Amino acid sequence: MRQSHPEALRERTRCVRSWVIRHLCPLAPSWAHPRLTNTSNTDARIGHSLQPGKAVLTGGRPFPAQPAPINFDNITRAIAAFQRTLISRDSPYDRFAAGDRNALSPEARQGLALFTGERAKCSQCHQPPHFTDQRFHNTGLYNADGTGDLPGTDKGLANETGQTADTGRFRTPTLRNITVTAPYMRDGSITSLGDVIAHYAAGGQAAVGAKPSPRRSPLVAGFKISEAEKRHLLRFLESLTDERFLTKPELQTPFR
Repeated sequence: MRQSHPEALRERTRCVRSWVIRHLCPLAPSWAHPRLTNTSNTDARIGHSLQPGKAVLTGGRPFPAQPAPINFDNITRAIAAFQRTLISRDSPYDRFAAGDRNALSPEARQGLALFTGERAKCSQCHQPPHFTDQRFHNTGLYNADGTGDLPGTDKGLANETGQTADTGRFRTPTLRNITVTAPYMRDGSITSLGDVIAHYAAGGQAAVGAKPSPRRSPLVAGFKISEAEKRHLLRFLESLTDERFLTKPELQTPFR
């Protein structure tokens, strides 16, 4: 396994903290302290708010030795345990990579060549098999006031580091099952995969109608692509959809 670069390790640490604050605190955004410094009151409120769903959430099995198992720490452990079961590895691409040469259509194979080739270079950041490099990049989506700034308060990694240079840098998302996760980009501002391809081909959305963001990653340099090649690339992206994973009964919401 490749040894983590110190900067990457720092970024991952910041991201974990950011994930906890942004995704666990919204369970009760009106009262959870953003730095999680006092969990006793938080535990009580979470337990109260989740009591109606207790039977569904616990099934009477997890944390059997604890008299009050619904608390912040256990919810964190339960979410993490569930996420570790979310393994998607039976897409057409996976079968192709495992040796089934018929798993991808001719157009999808041409799209794969473009995806990994020197012109589009998509795989520089979206590295197989997970289709992410787990790093942070500015993809040139915005260029507010010509400074590379972003609208709103979410400035990406800069919110965690306080460094202006990190403005607009967001972690590379996976592309697995990308066809079912629209809209796209970190703020949902691009509605289709075809428009996402156009964004990167232009060197960032900001470069389409104005000037490229000065904070844009050098990896987002733009490239030429024909309509036929765009179609091939779309066919490849569709091959990352794992229908078996998406339809597993045990992974469906229990609240329906």
